[in-house]
Amino acid sequence: MTDVSNGSESTETESKGLRQRFTLLLTAVSDLGKTESRASYIRFGLLLAAAGLIFFGIFTRSLPAVGIGLMAVIAAFYRLSDAAPLPVLPTYYFLVFGALFLAGVAGVLTHRDVHDPLIPLLWIGSMVIGLVAAVRLDRALPREAATGQSKTDTTFNSYIWLIPIILVAFALRIYRLDAYPPLHGDEGEMGLFALRVLTGDAPPPTATGFLDHPALFHYLQAVPLAIFGRTGFALRLLSVMAGVLCVPMVYVLGRRAWGPVAGLSAAWFLAVAHLHVHYSRIGLNNIESALFLLLFLLLMTRIRPQRVTVYVLAGLVVGLAQYMYFGSRVILIIAVLLLLFTWRKRMTDLRQLVAFGAGLLLAVLPLAAFYINNPDPFVSRARAVFILSEMNVRHSLQSDQVSMLRDVWPLLGEQARRNLSFFIGDGDRSPFYVATVPGLDMVTGVLFWLGLGLALTRLRRFQEFAVLIWFGLGLFIGGVLTIDAPNSPRLLIVIPAVVLLAGIFVQRSSQLLSAYPRRVMMLLLVVIFAGVALLNIKIYFHDFGQNLVPGNLVADSIAREFSSAGESSQTFLLGQPHLFAHYGTIQFLAGDEVRDLESLEEIPLQQGKELLFIALPNQGETLEGVKQRWPGGDSFTRLNSQNEPIYDTYSVQIP
Repeated sequence: MTDVSNGSESTETESKGLRQRFTLLLTAVSDLGKTESRASYIRFGLLLAAAGLIFFGIFTRSLPAVGIGLMAVIAAFYRLSDAAPLPVLPTYYFLVFGALFLAGVAGVLTHRDVHDPLIPLLWIGSMVIGLVAAVRLDRALPREAATGQSKTDTTFNSYIWLIPIILVAFALRIYRLDAYPPLHGDEGEMGLFALRVLTGDAPPPTATGFLDHPALFHYLQAVPLAIFGRTGFALRLLSVMAGVLCVPMVYVLGRRAWGPVAGLSAAWFLAVAHLHVHYSRIGLNNIESALFLLLFLLLMTRIRPQRVTVYVLAGLVVGLAQYMYFGSRVILIIAVLLLLFTWRKRMTDLRQLVAFGAGLLLAVLPLAAFYINNPDPFVSRARAVFILSEMNVRHSLQSDQVSMLRDVWPLLGEQARRNLSFFIGDGDRSPFYVATVPGLDMVTGVLFWLGLGLALTRLRRFQEFAVLIWFGLGLFIGGVLTIDAPNSPRLLIVIPAVVLLAGIFVQRSSQLLSAYPRRVMMLLLVVIFAGVALLNIKIYFHDFGQNLVPGNLVADSIAREFSSAGESSQTFLLGQPHLFAHYGTIQFLAGDEVRDLESLEEIPLQQGKELLFIALPNQGETLEGVKQRWPGGDSFTRLNSQNEPIYDTYSVQIP
C-alpha cells in the first residue's frame, strides 16, 4: 500500500518551496526600485518603452498598444521613488534612441506602404545617426558621465512667455476667416437668428432659437454683426475671441496646478491644435462651452476657506454655460462632482456649496422656467442622439433586428473604442469636419497618453482628479453615449483637458531632467513646440483643405456669387432637389432676394436689371431652356480641384 502521508508531505513541501521562490521574486522586483539610482534608470526605461508603444499604437491605430504604453507610464511612477530625476545620460544614448526611433518609424511606414518616399530617408538617417552615436561612444569611453543635483527650474515663470502664444493663437484663428472653411448651413442659420436680433424679431435670450439652442448665443453673435456688417468674418468673430481666450486660461490653469512648464506647454498645444482652431473659426456655439468650463475650473483654483464669492461666481459661470451648446450640460455634472470632492476633503464647507447653488440658480432659472413650460426643446436633442434608445441602437448597428439586452453592451464597447480611437489617429464622423483628419497630431497624441498615465497615479490629488473627471465624463457623455461617434463638436470640450494632460507630462519631464543644463530643456521645448505647430498647420490648412465637404463648398461658392451680383441683378437658383434658396448659407450671405426657379413664365422681369441664374449639374436641361428664352448672355462653369463641374452660371441683361 502506498504511503499517502509521505506523498502529501512531499507535495506540501514542494508547494511551500514554490511559494517562497515566488515571494522572493516579488520582493526582488519591489526592491529593485527602492534606491534612487535604480528608480531613475527603471523609470527611464519604462517611459522610453511607453513612448514607443504609444507612438506605435497611434501610427498603426492600435488601441491595445496605446493601452500597454499607458500601463507602462503608470508603472514608471506608481511604486518607484518620486525624488529621483532621470539619469544624466551621455549624448550618445540619445543618438541611439533617435536612431532606433527613426528606424522604427521607417518600419511602421514600410508595413503600411512600402512605396512611401519617407522610408529611405528615415532609414538612411537612422544609420547616419547610429554611426555618429558609435563615434561619440568611442570618444566617451575614458570618461564618466557627470552627475548633478536636482534643482527647481524658474526659466518659464514669467508670464511674458504667454504673449507670443496668444498672438499665434489669434493669427491661426483670424487668417482667411471669412472664406476658410466654407460657411456651413448651420452657421448661416445661426447668423439669420443673429440678424433677427438686430431687427428686433428674435426670440428672447432666455428662450430657444435655432434647433432648440438657447437664444442667448444669437444675441452675443449679433454684436460683431452690428459692428462689421453681414459677413462671414463678423459671424465667426465671436468664436475667434472665445477660442483665443481659452489659451491663456489653459496656461493659468496648468501653471497653478502643475507648474509653469505645464501651463506653457498646454497653452501652446491648444493654441495650434487643429480641432480647436477649426471650431474657433466657425460661427457655432461649441467653442464657448469649452471656454465656460475653463473659467469654472480657474475659479476652483481660487477657493479659500470661509470665502463664498468665488463659489457664487462659479455657480454663475456654470449656469450661463447652459445657454451655449447642448454639451454644456456636462459642465454641471463635472462641477457637482468636483465640489463633492472638495467637500469630502474639507476644502469646501456647506455654506460655500449653498453659495454655488445660489449662483447657479440665478443664472439658469429663466432658462429652466422656459424648459418647464416647453419640455420638448430641453429633451429633443438628447433624445435624437442618445445611443441607448431603440431607434439609435438600430441606427448604430445598421440593423432592424436588435435586442436591447443582447446588443447594448457590445455596442457600448464599440462606442468606447471608436471614441478612444479619436485620440490615436482616427478622424471625425460629424458633418463639420472630415474623417480623413486625425483628432490629434502625432506628438500631442503621444504626450497626452503619457500624461494620462501619469495623472492616473495621483488620482487622489484634486488637480489630477479634476482633469481626469473632465476628460472621462466628457468622453463618456459626449462620445460613448451619443450616435455617430466620434463626433468632434461633442468631444471639443475635452480638448483643453487633453492638452493639459500632455502639459503635465512635459512638466514632469522637465523636473526629471533638472540635472541637465537649462538650455537642454529649452531646446527640447522648442523642438516639440515647432513640431506640433507644423503638424497642426499642415493638418488644418492643407489636409482638411484638400478634403472639404463638397456640399458646403458648393453652397458657399454659390452664395458668394449671388452676393457679388448685388442689387442690380435678379437672382435665381436651379438646385432642386439638392439645394434651395432658403438654405442657411445662401440666405445669410446673399440675402432673401435669391429665389428658386419654379417656372420661366413666373419670372417678373425688371427693365435694366440683369438676370443671374446658377444651376447645379442636374439642372442642365432647365438652364438650356433659360438660354433659349434669353439668348446672348454670358455662361461660366465653375470647376472643383479635380476639374469636375460643380455648377454653371448664366447672366443676361434685360433691355
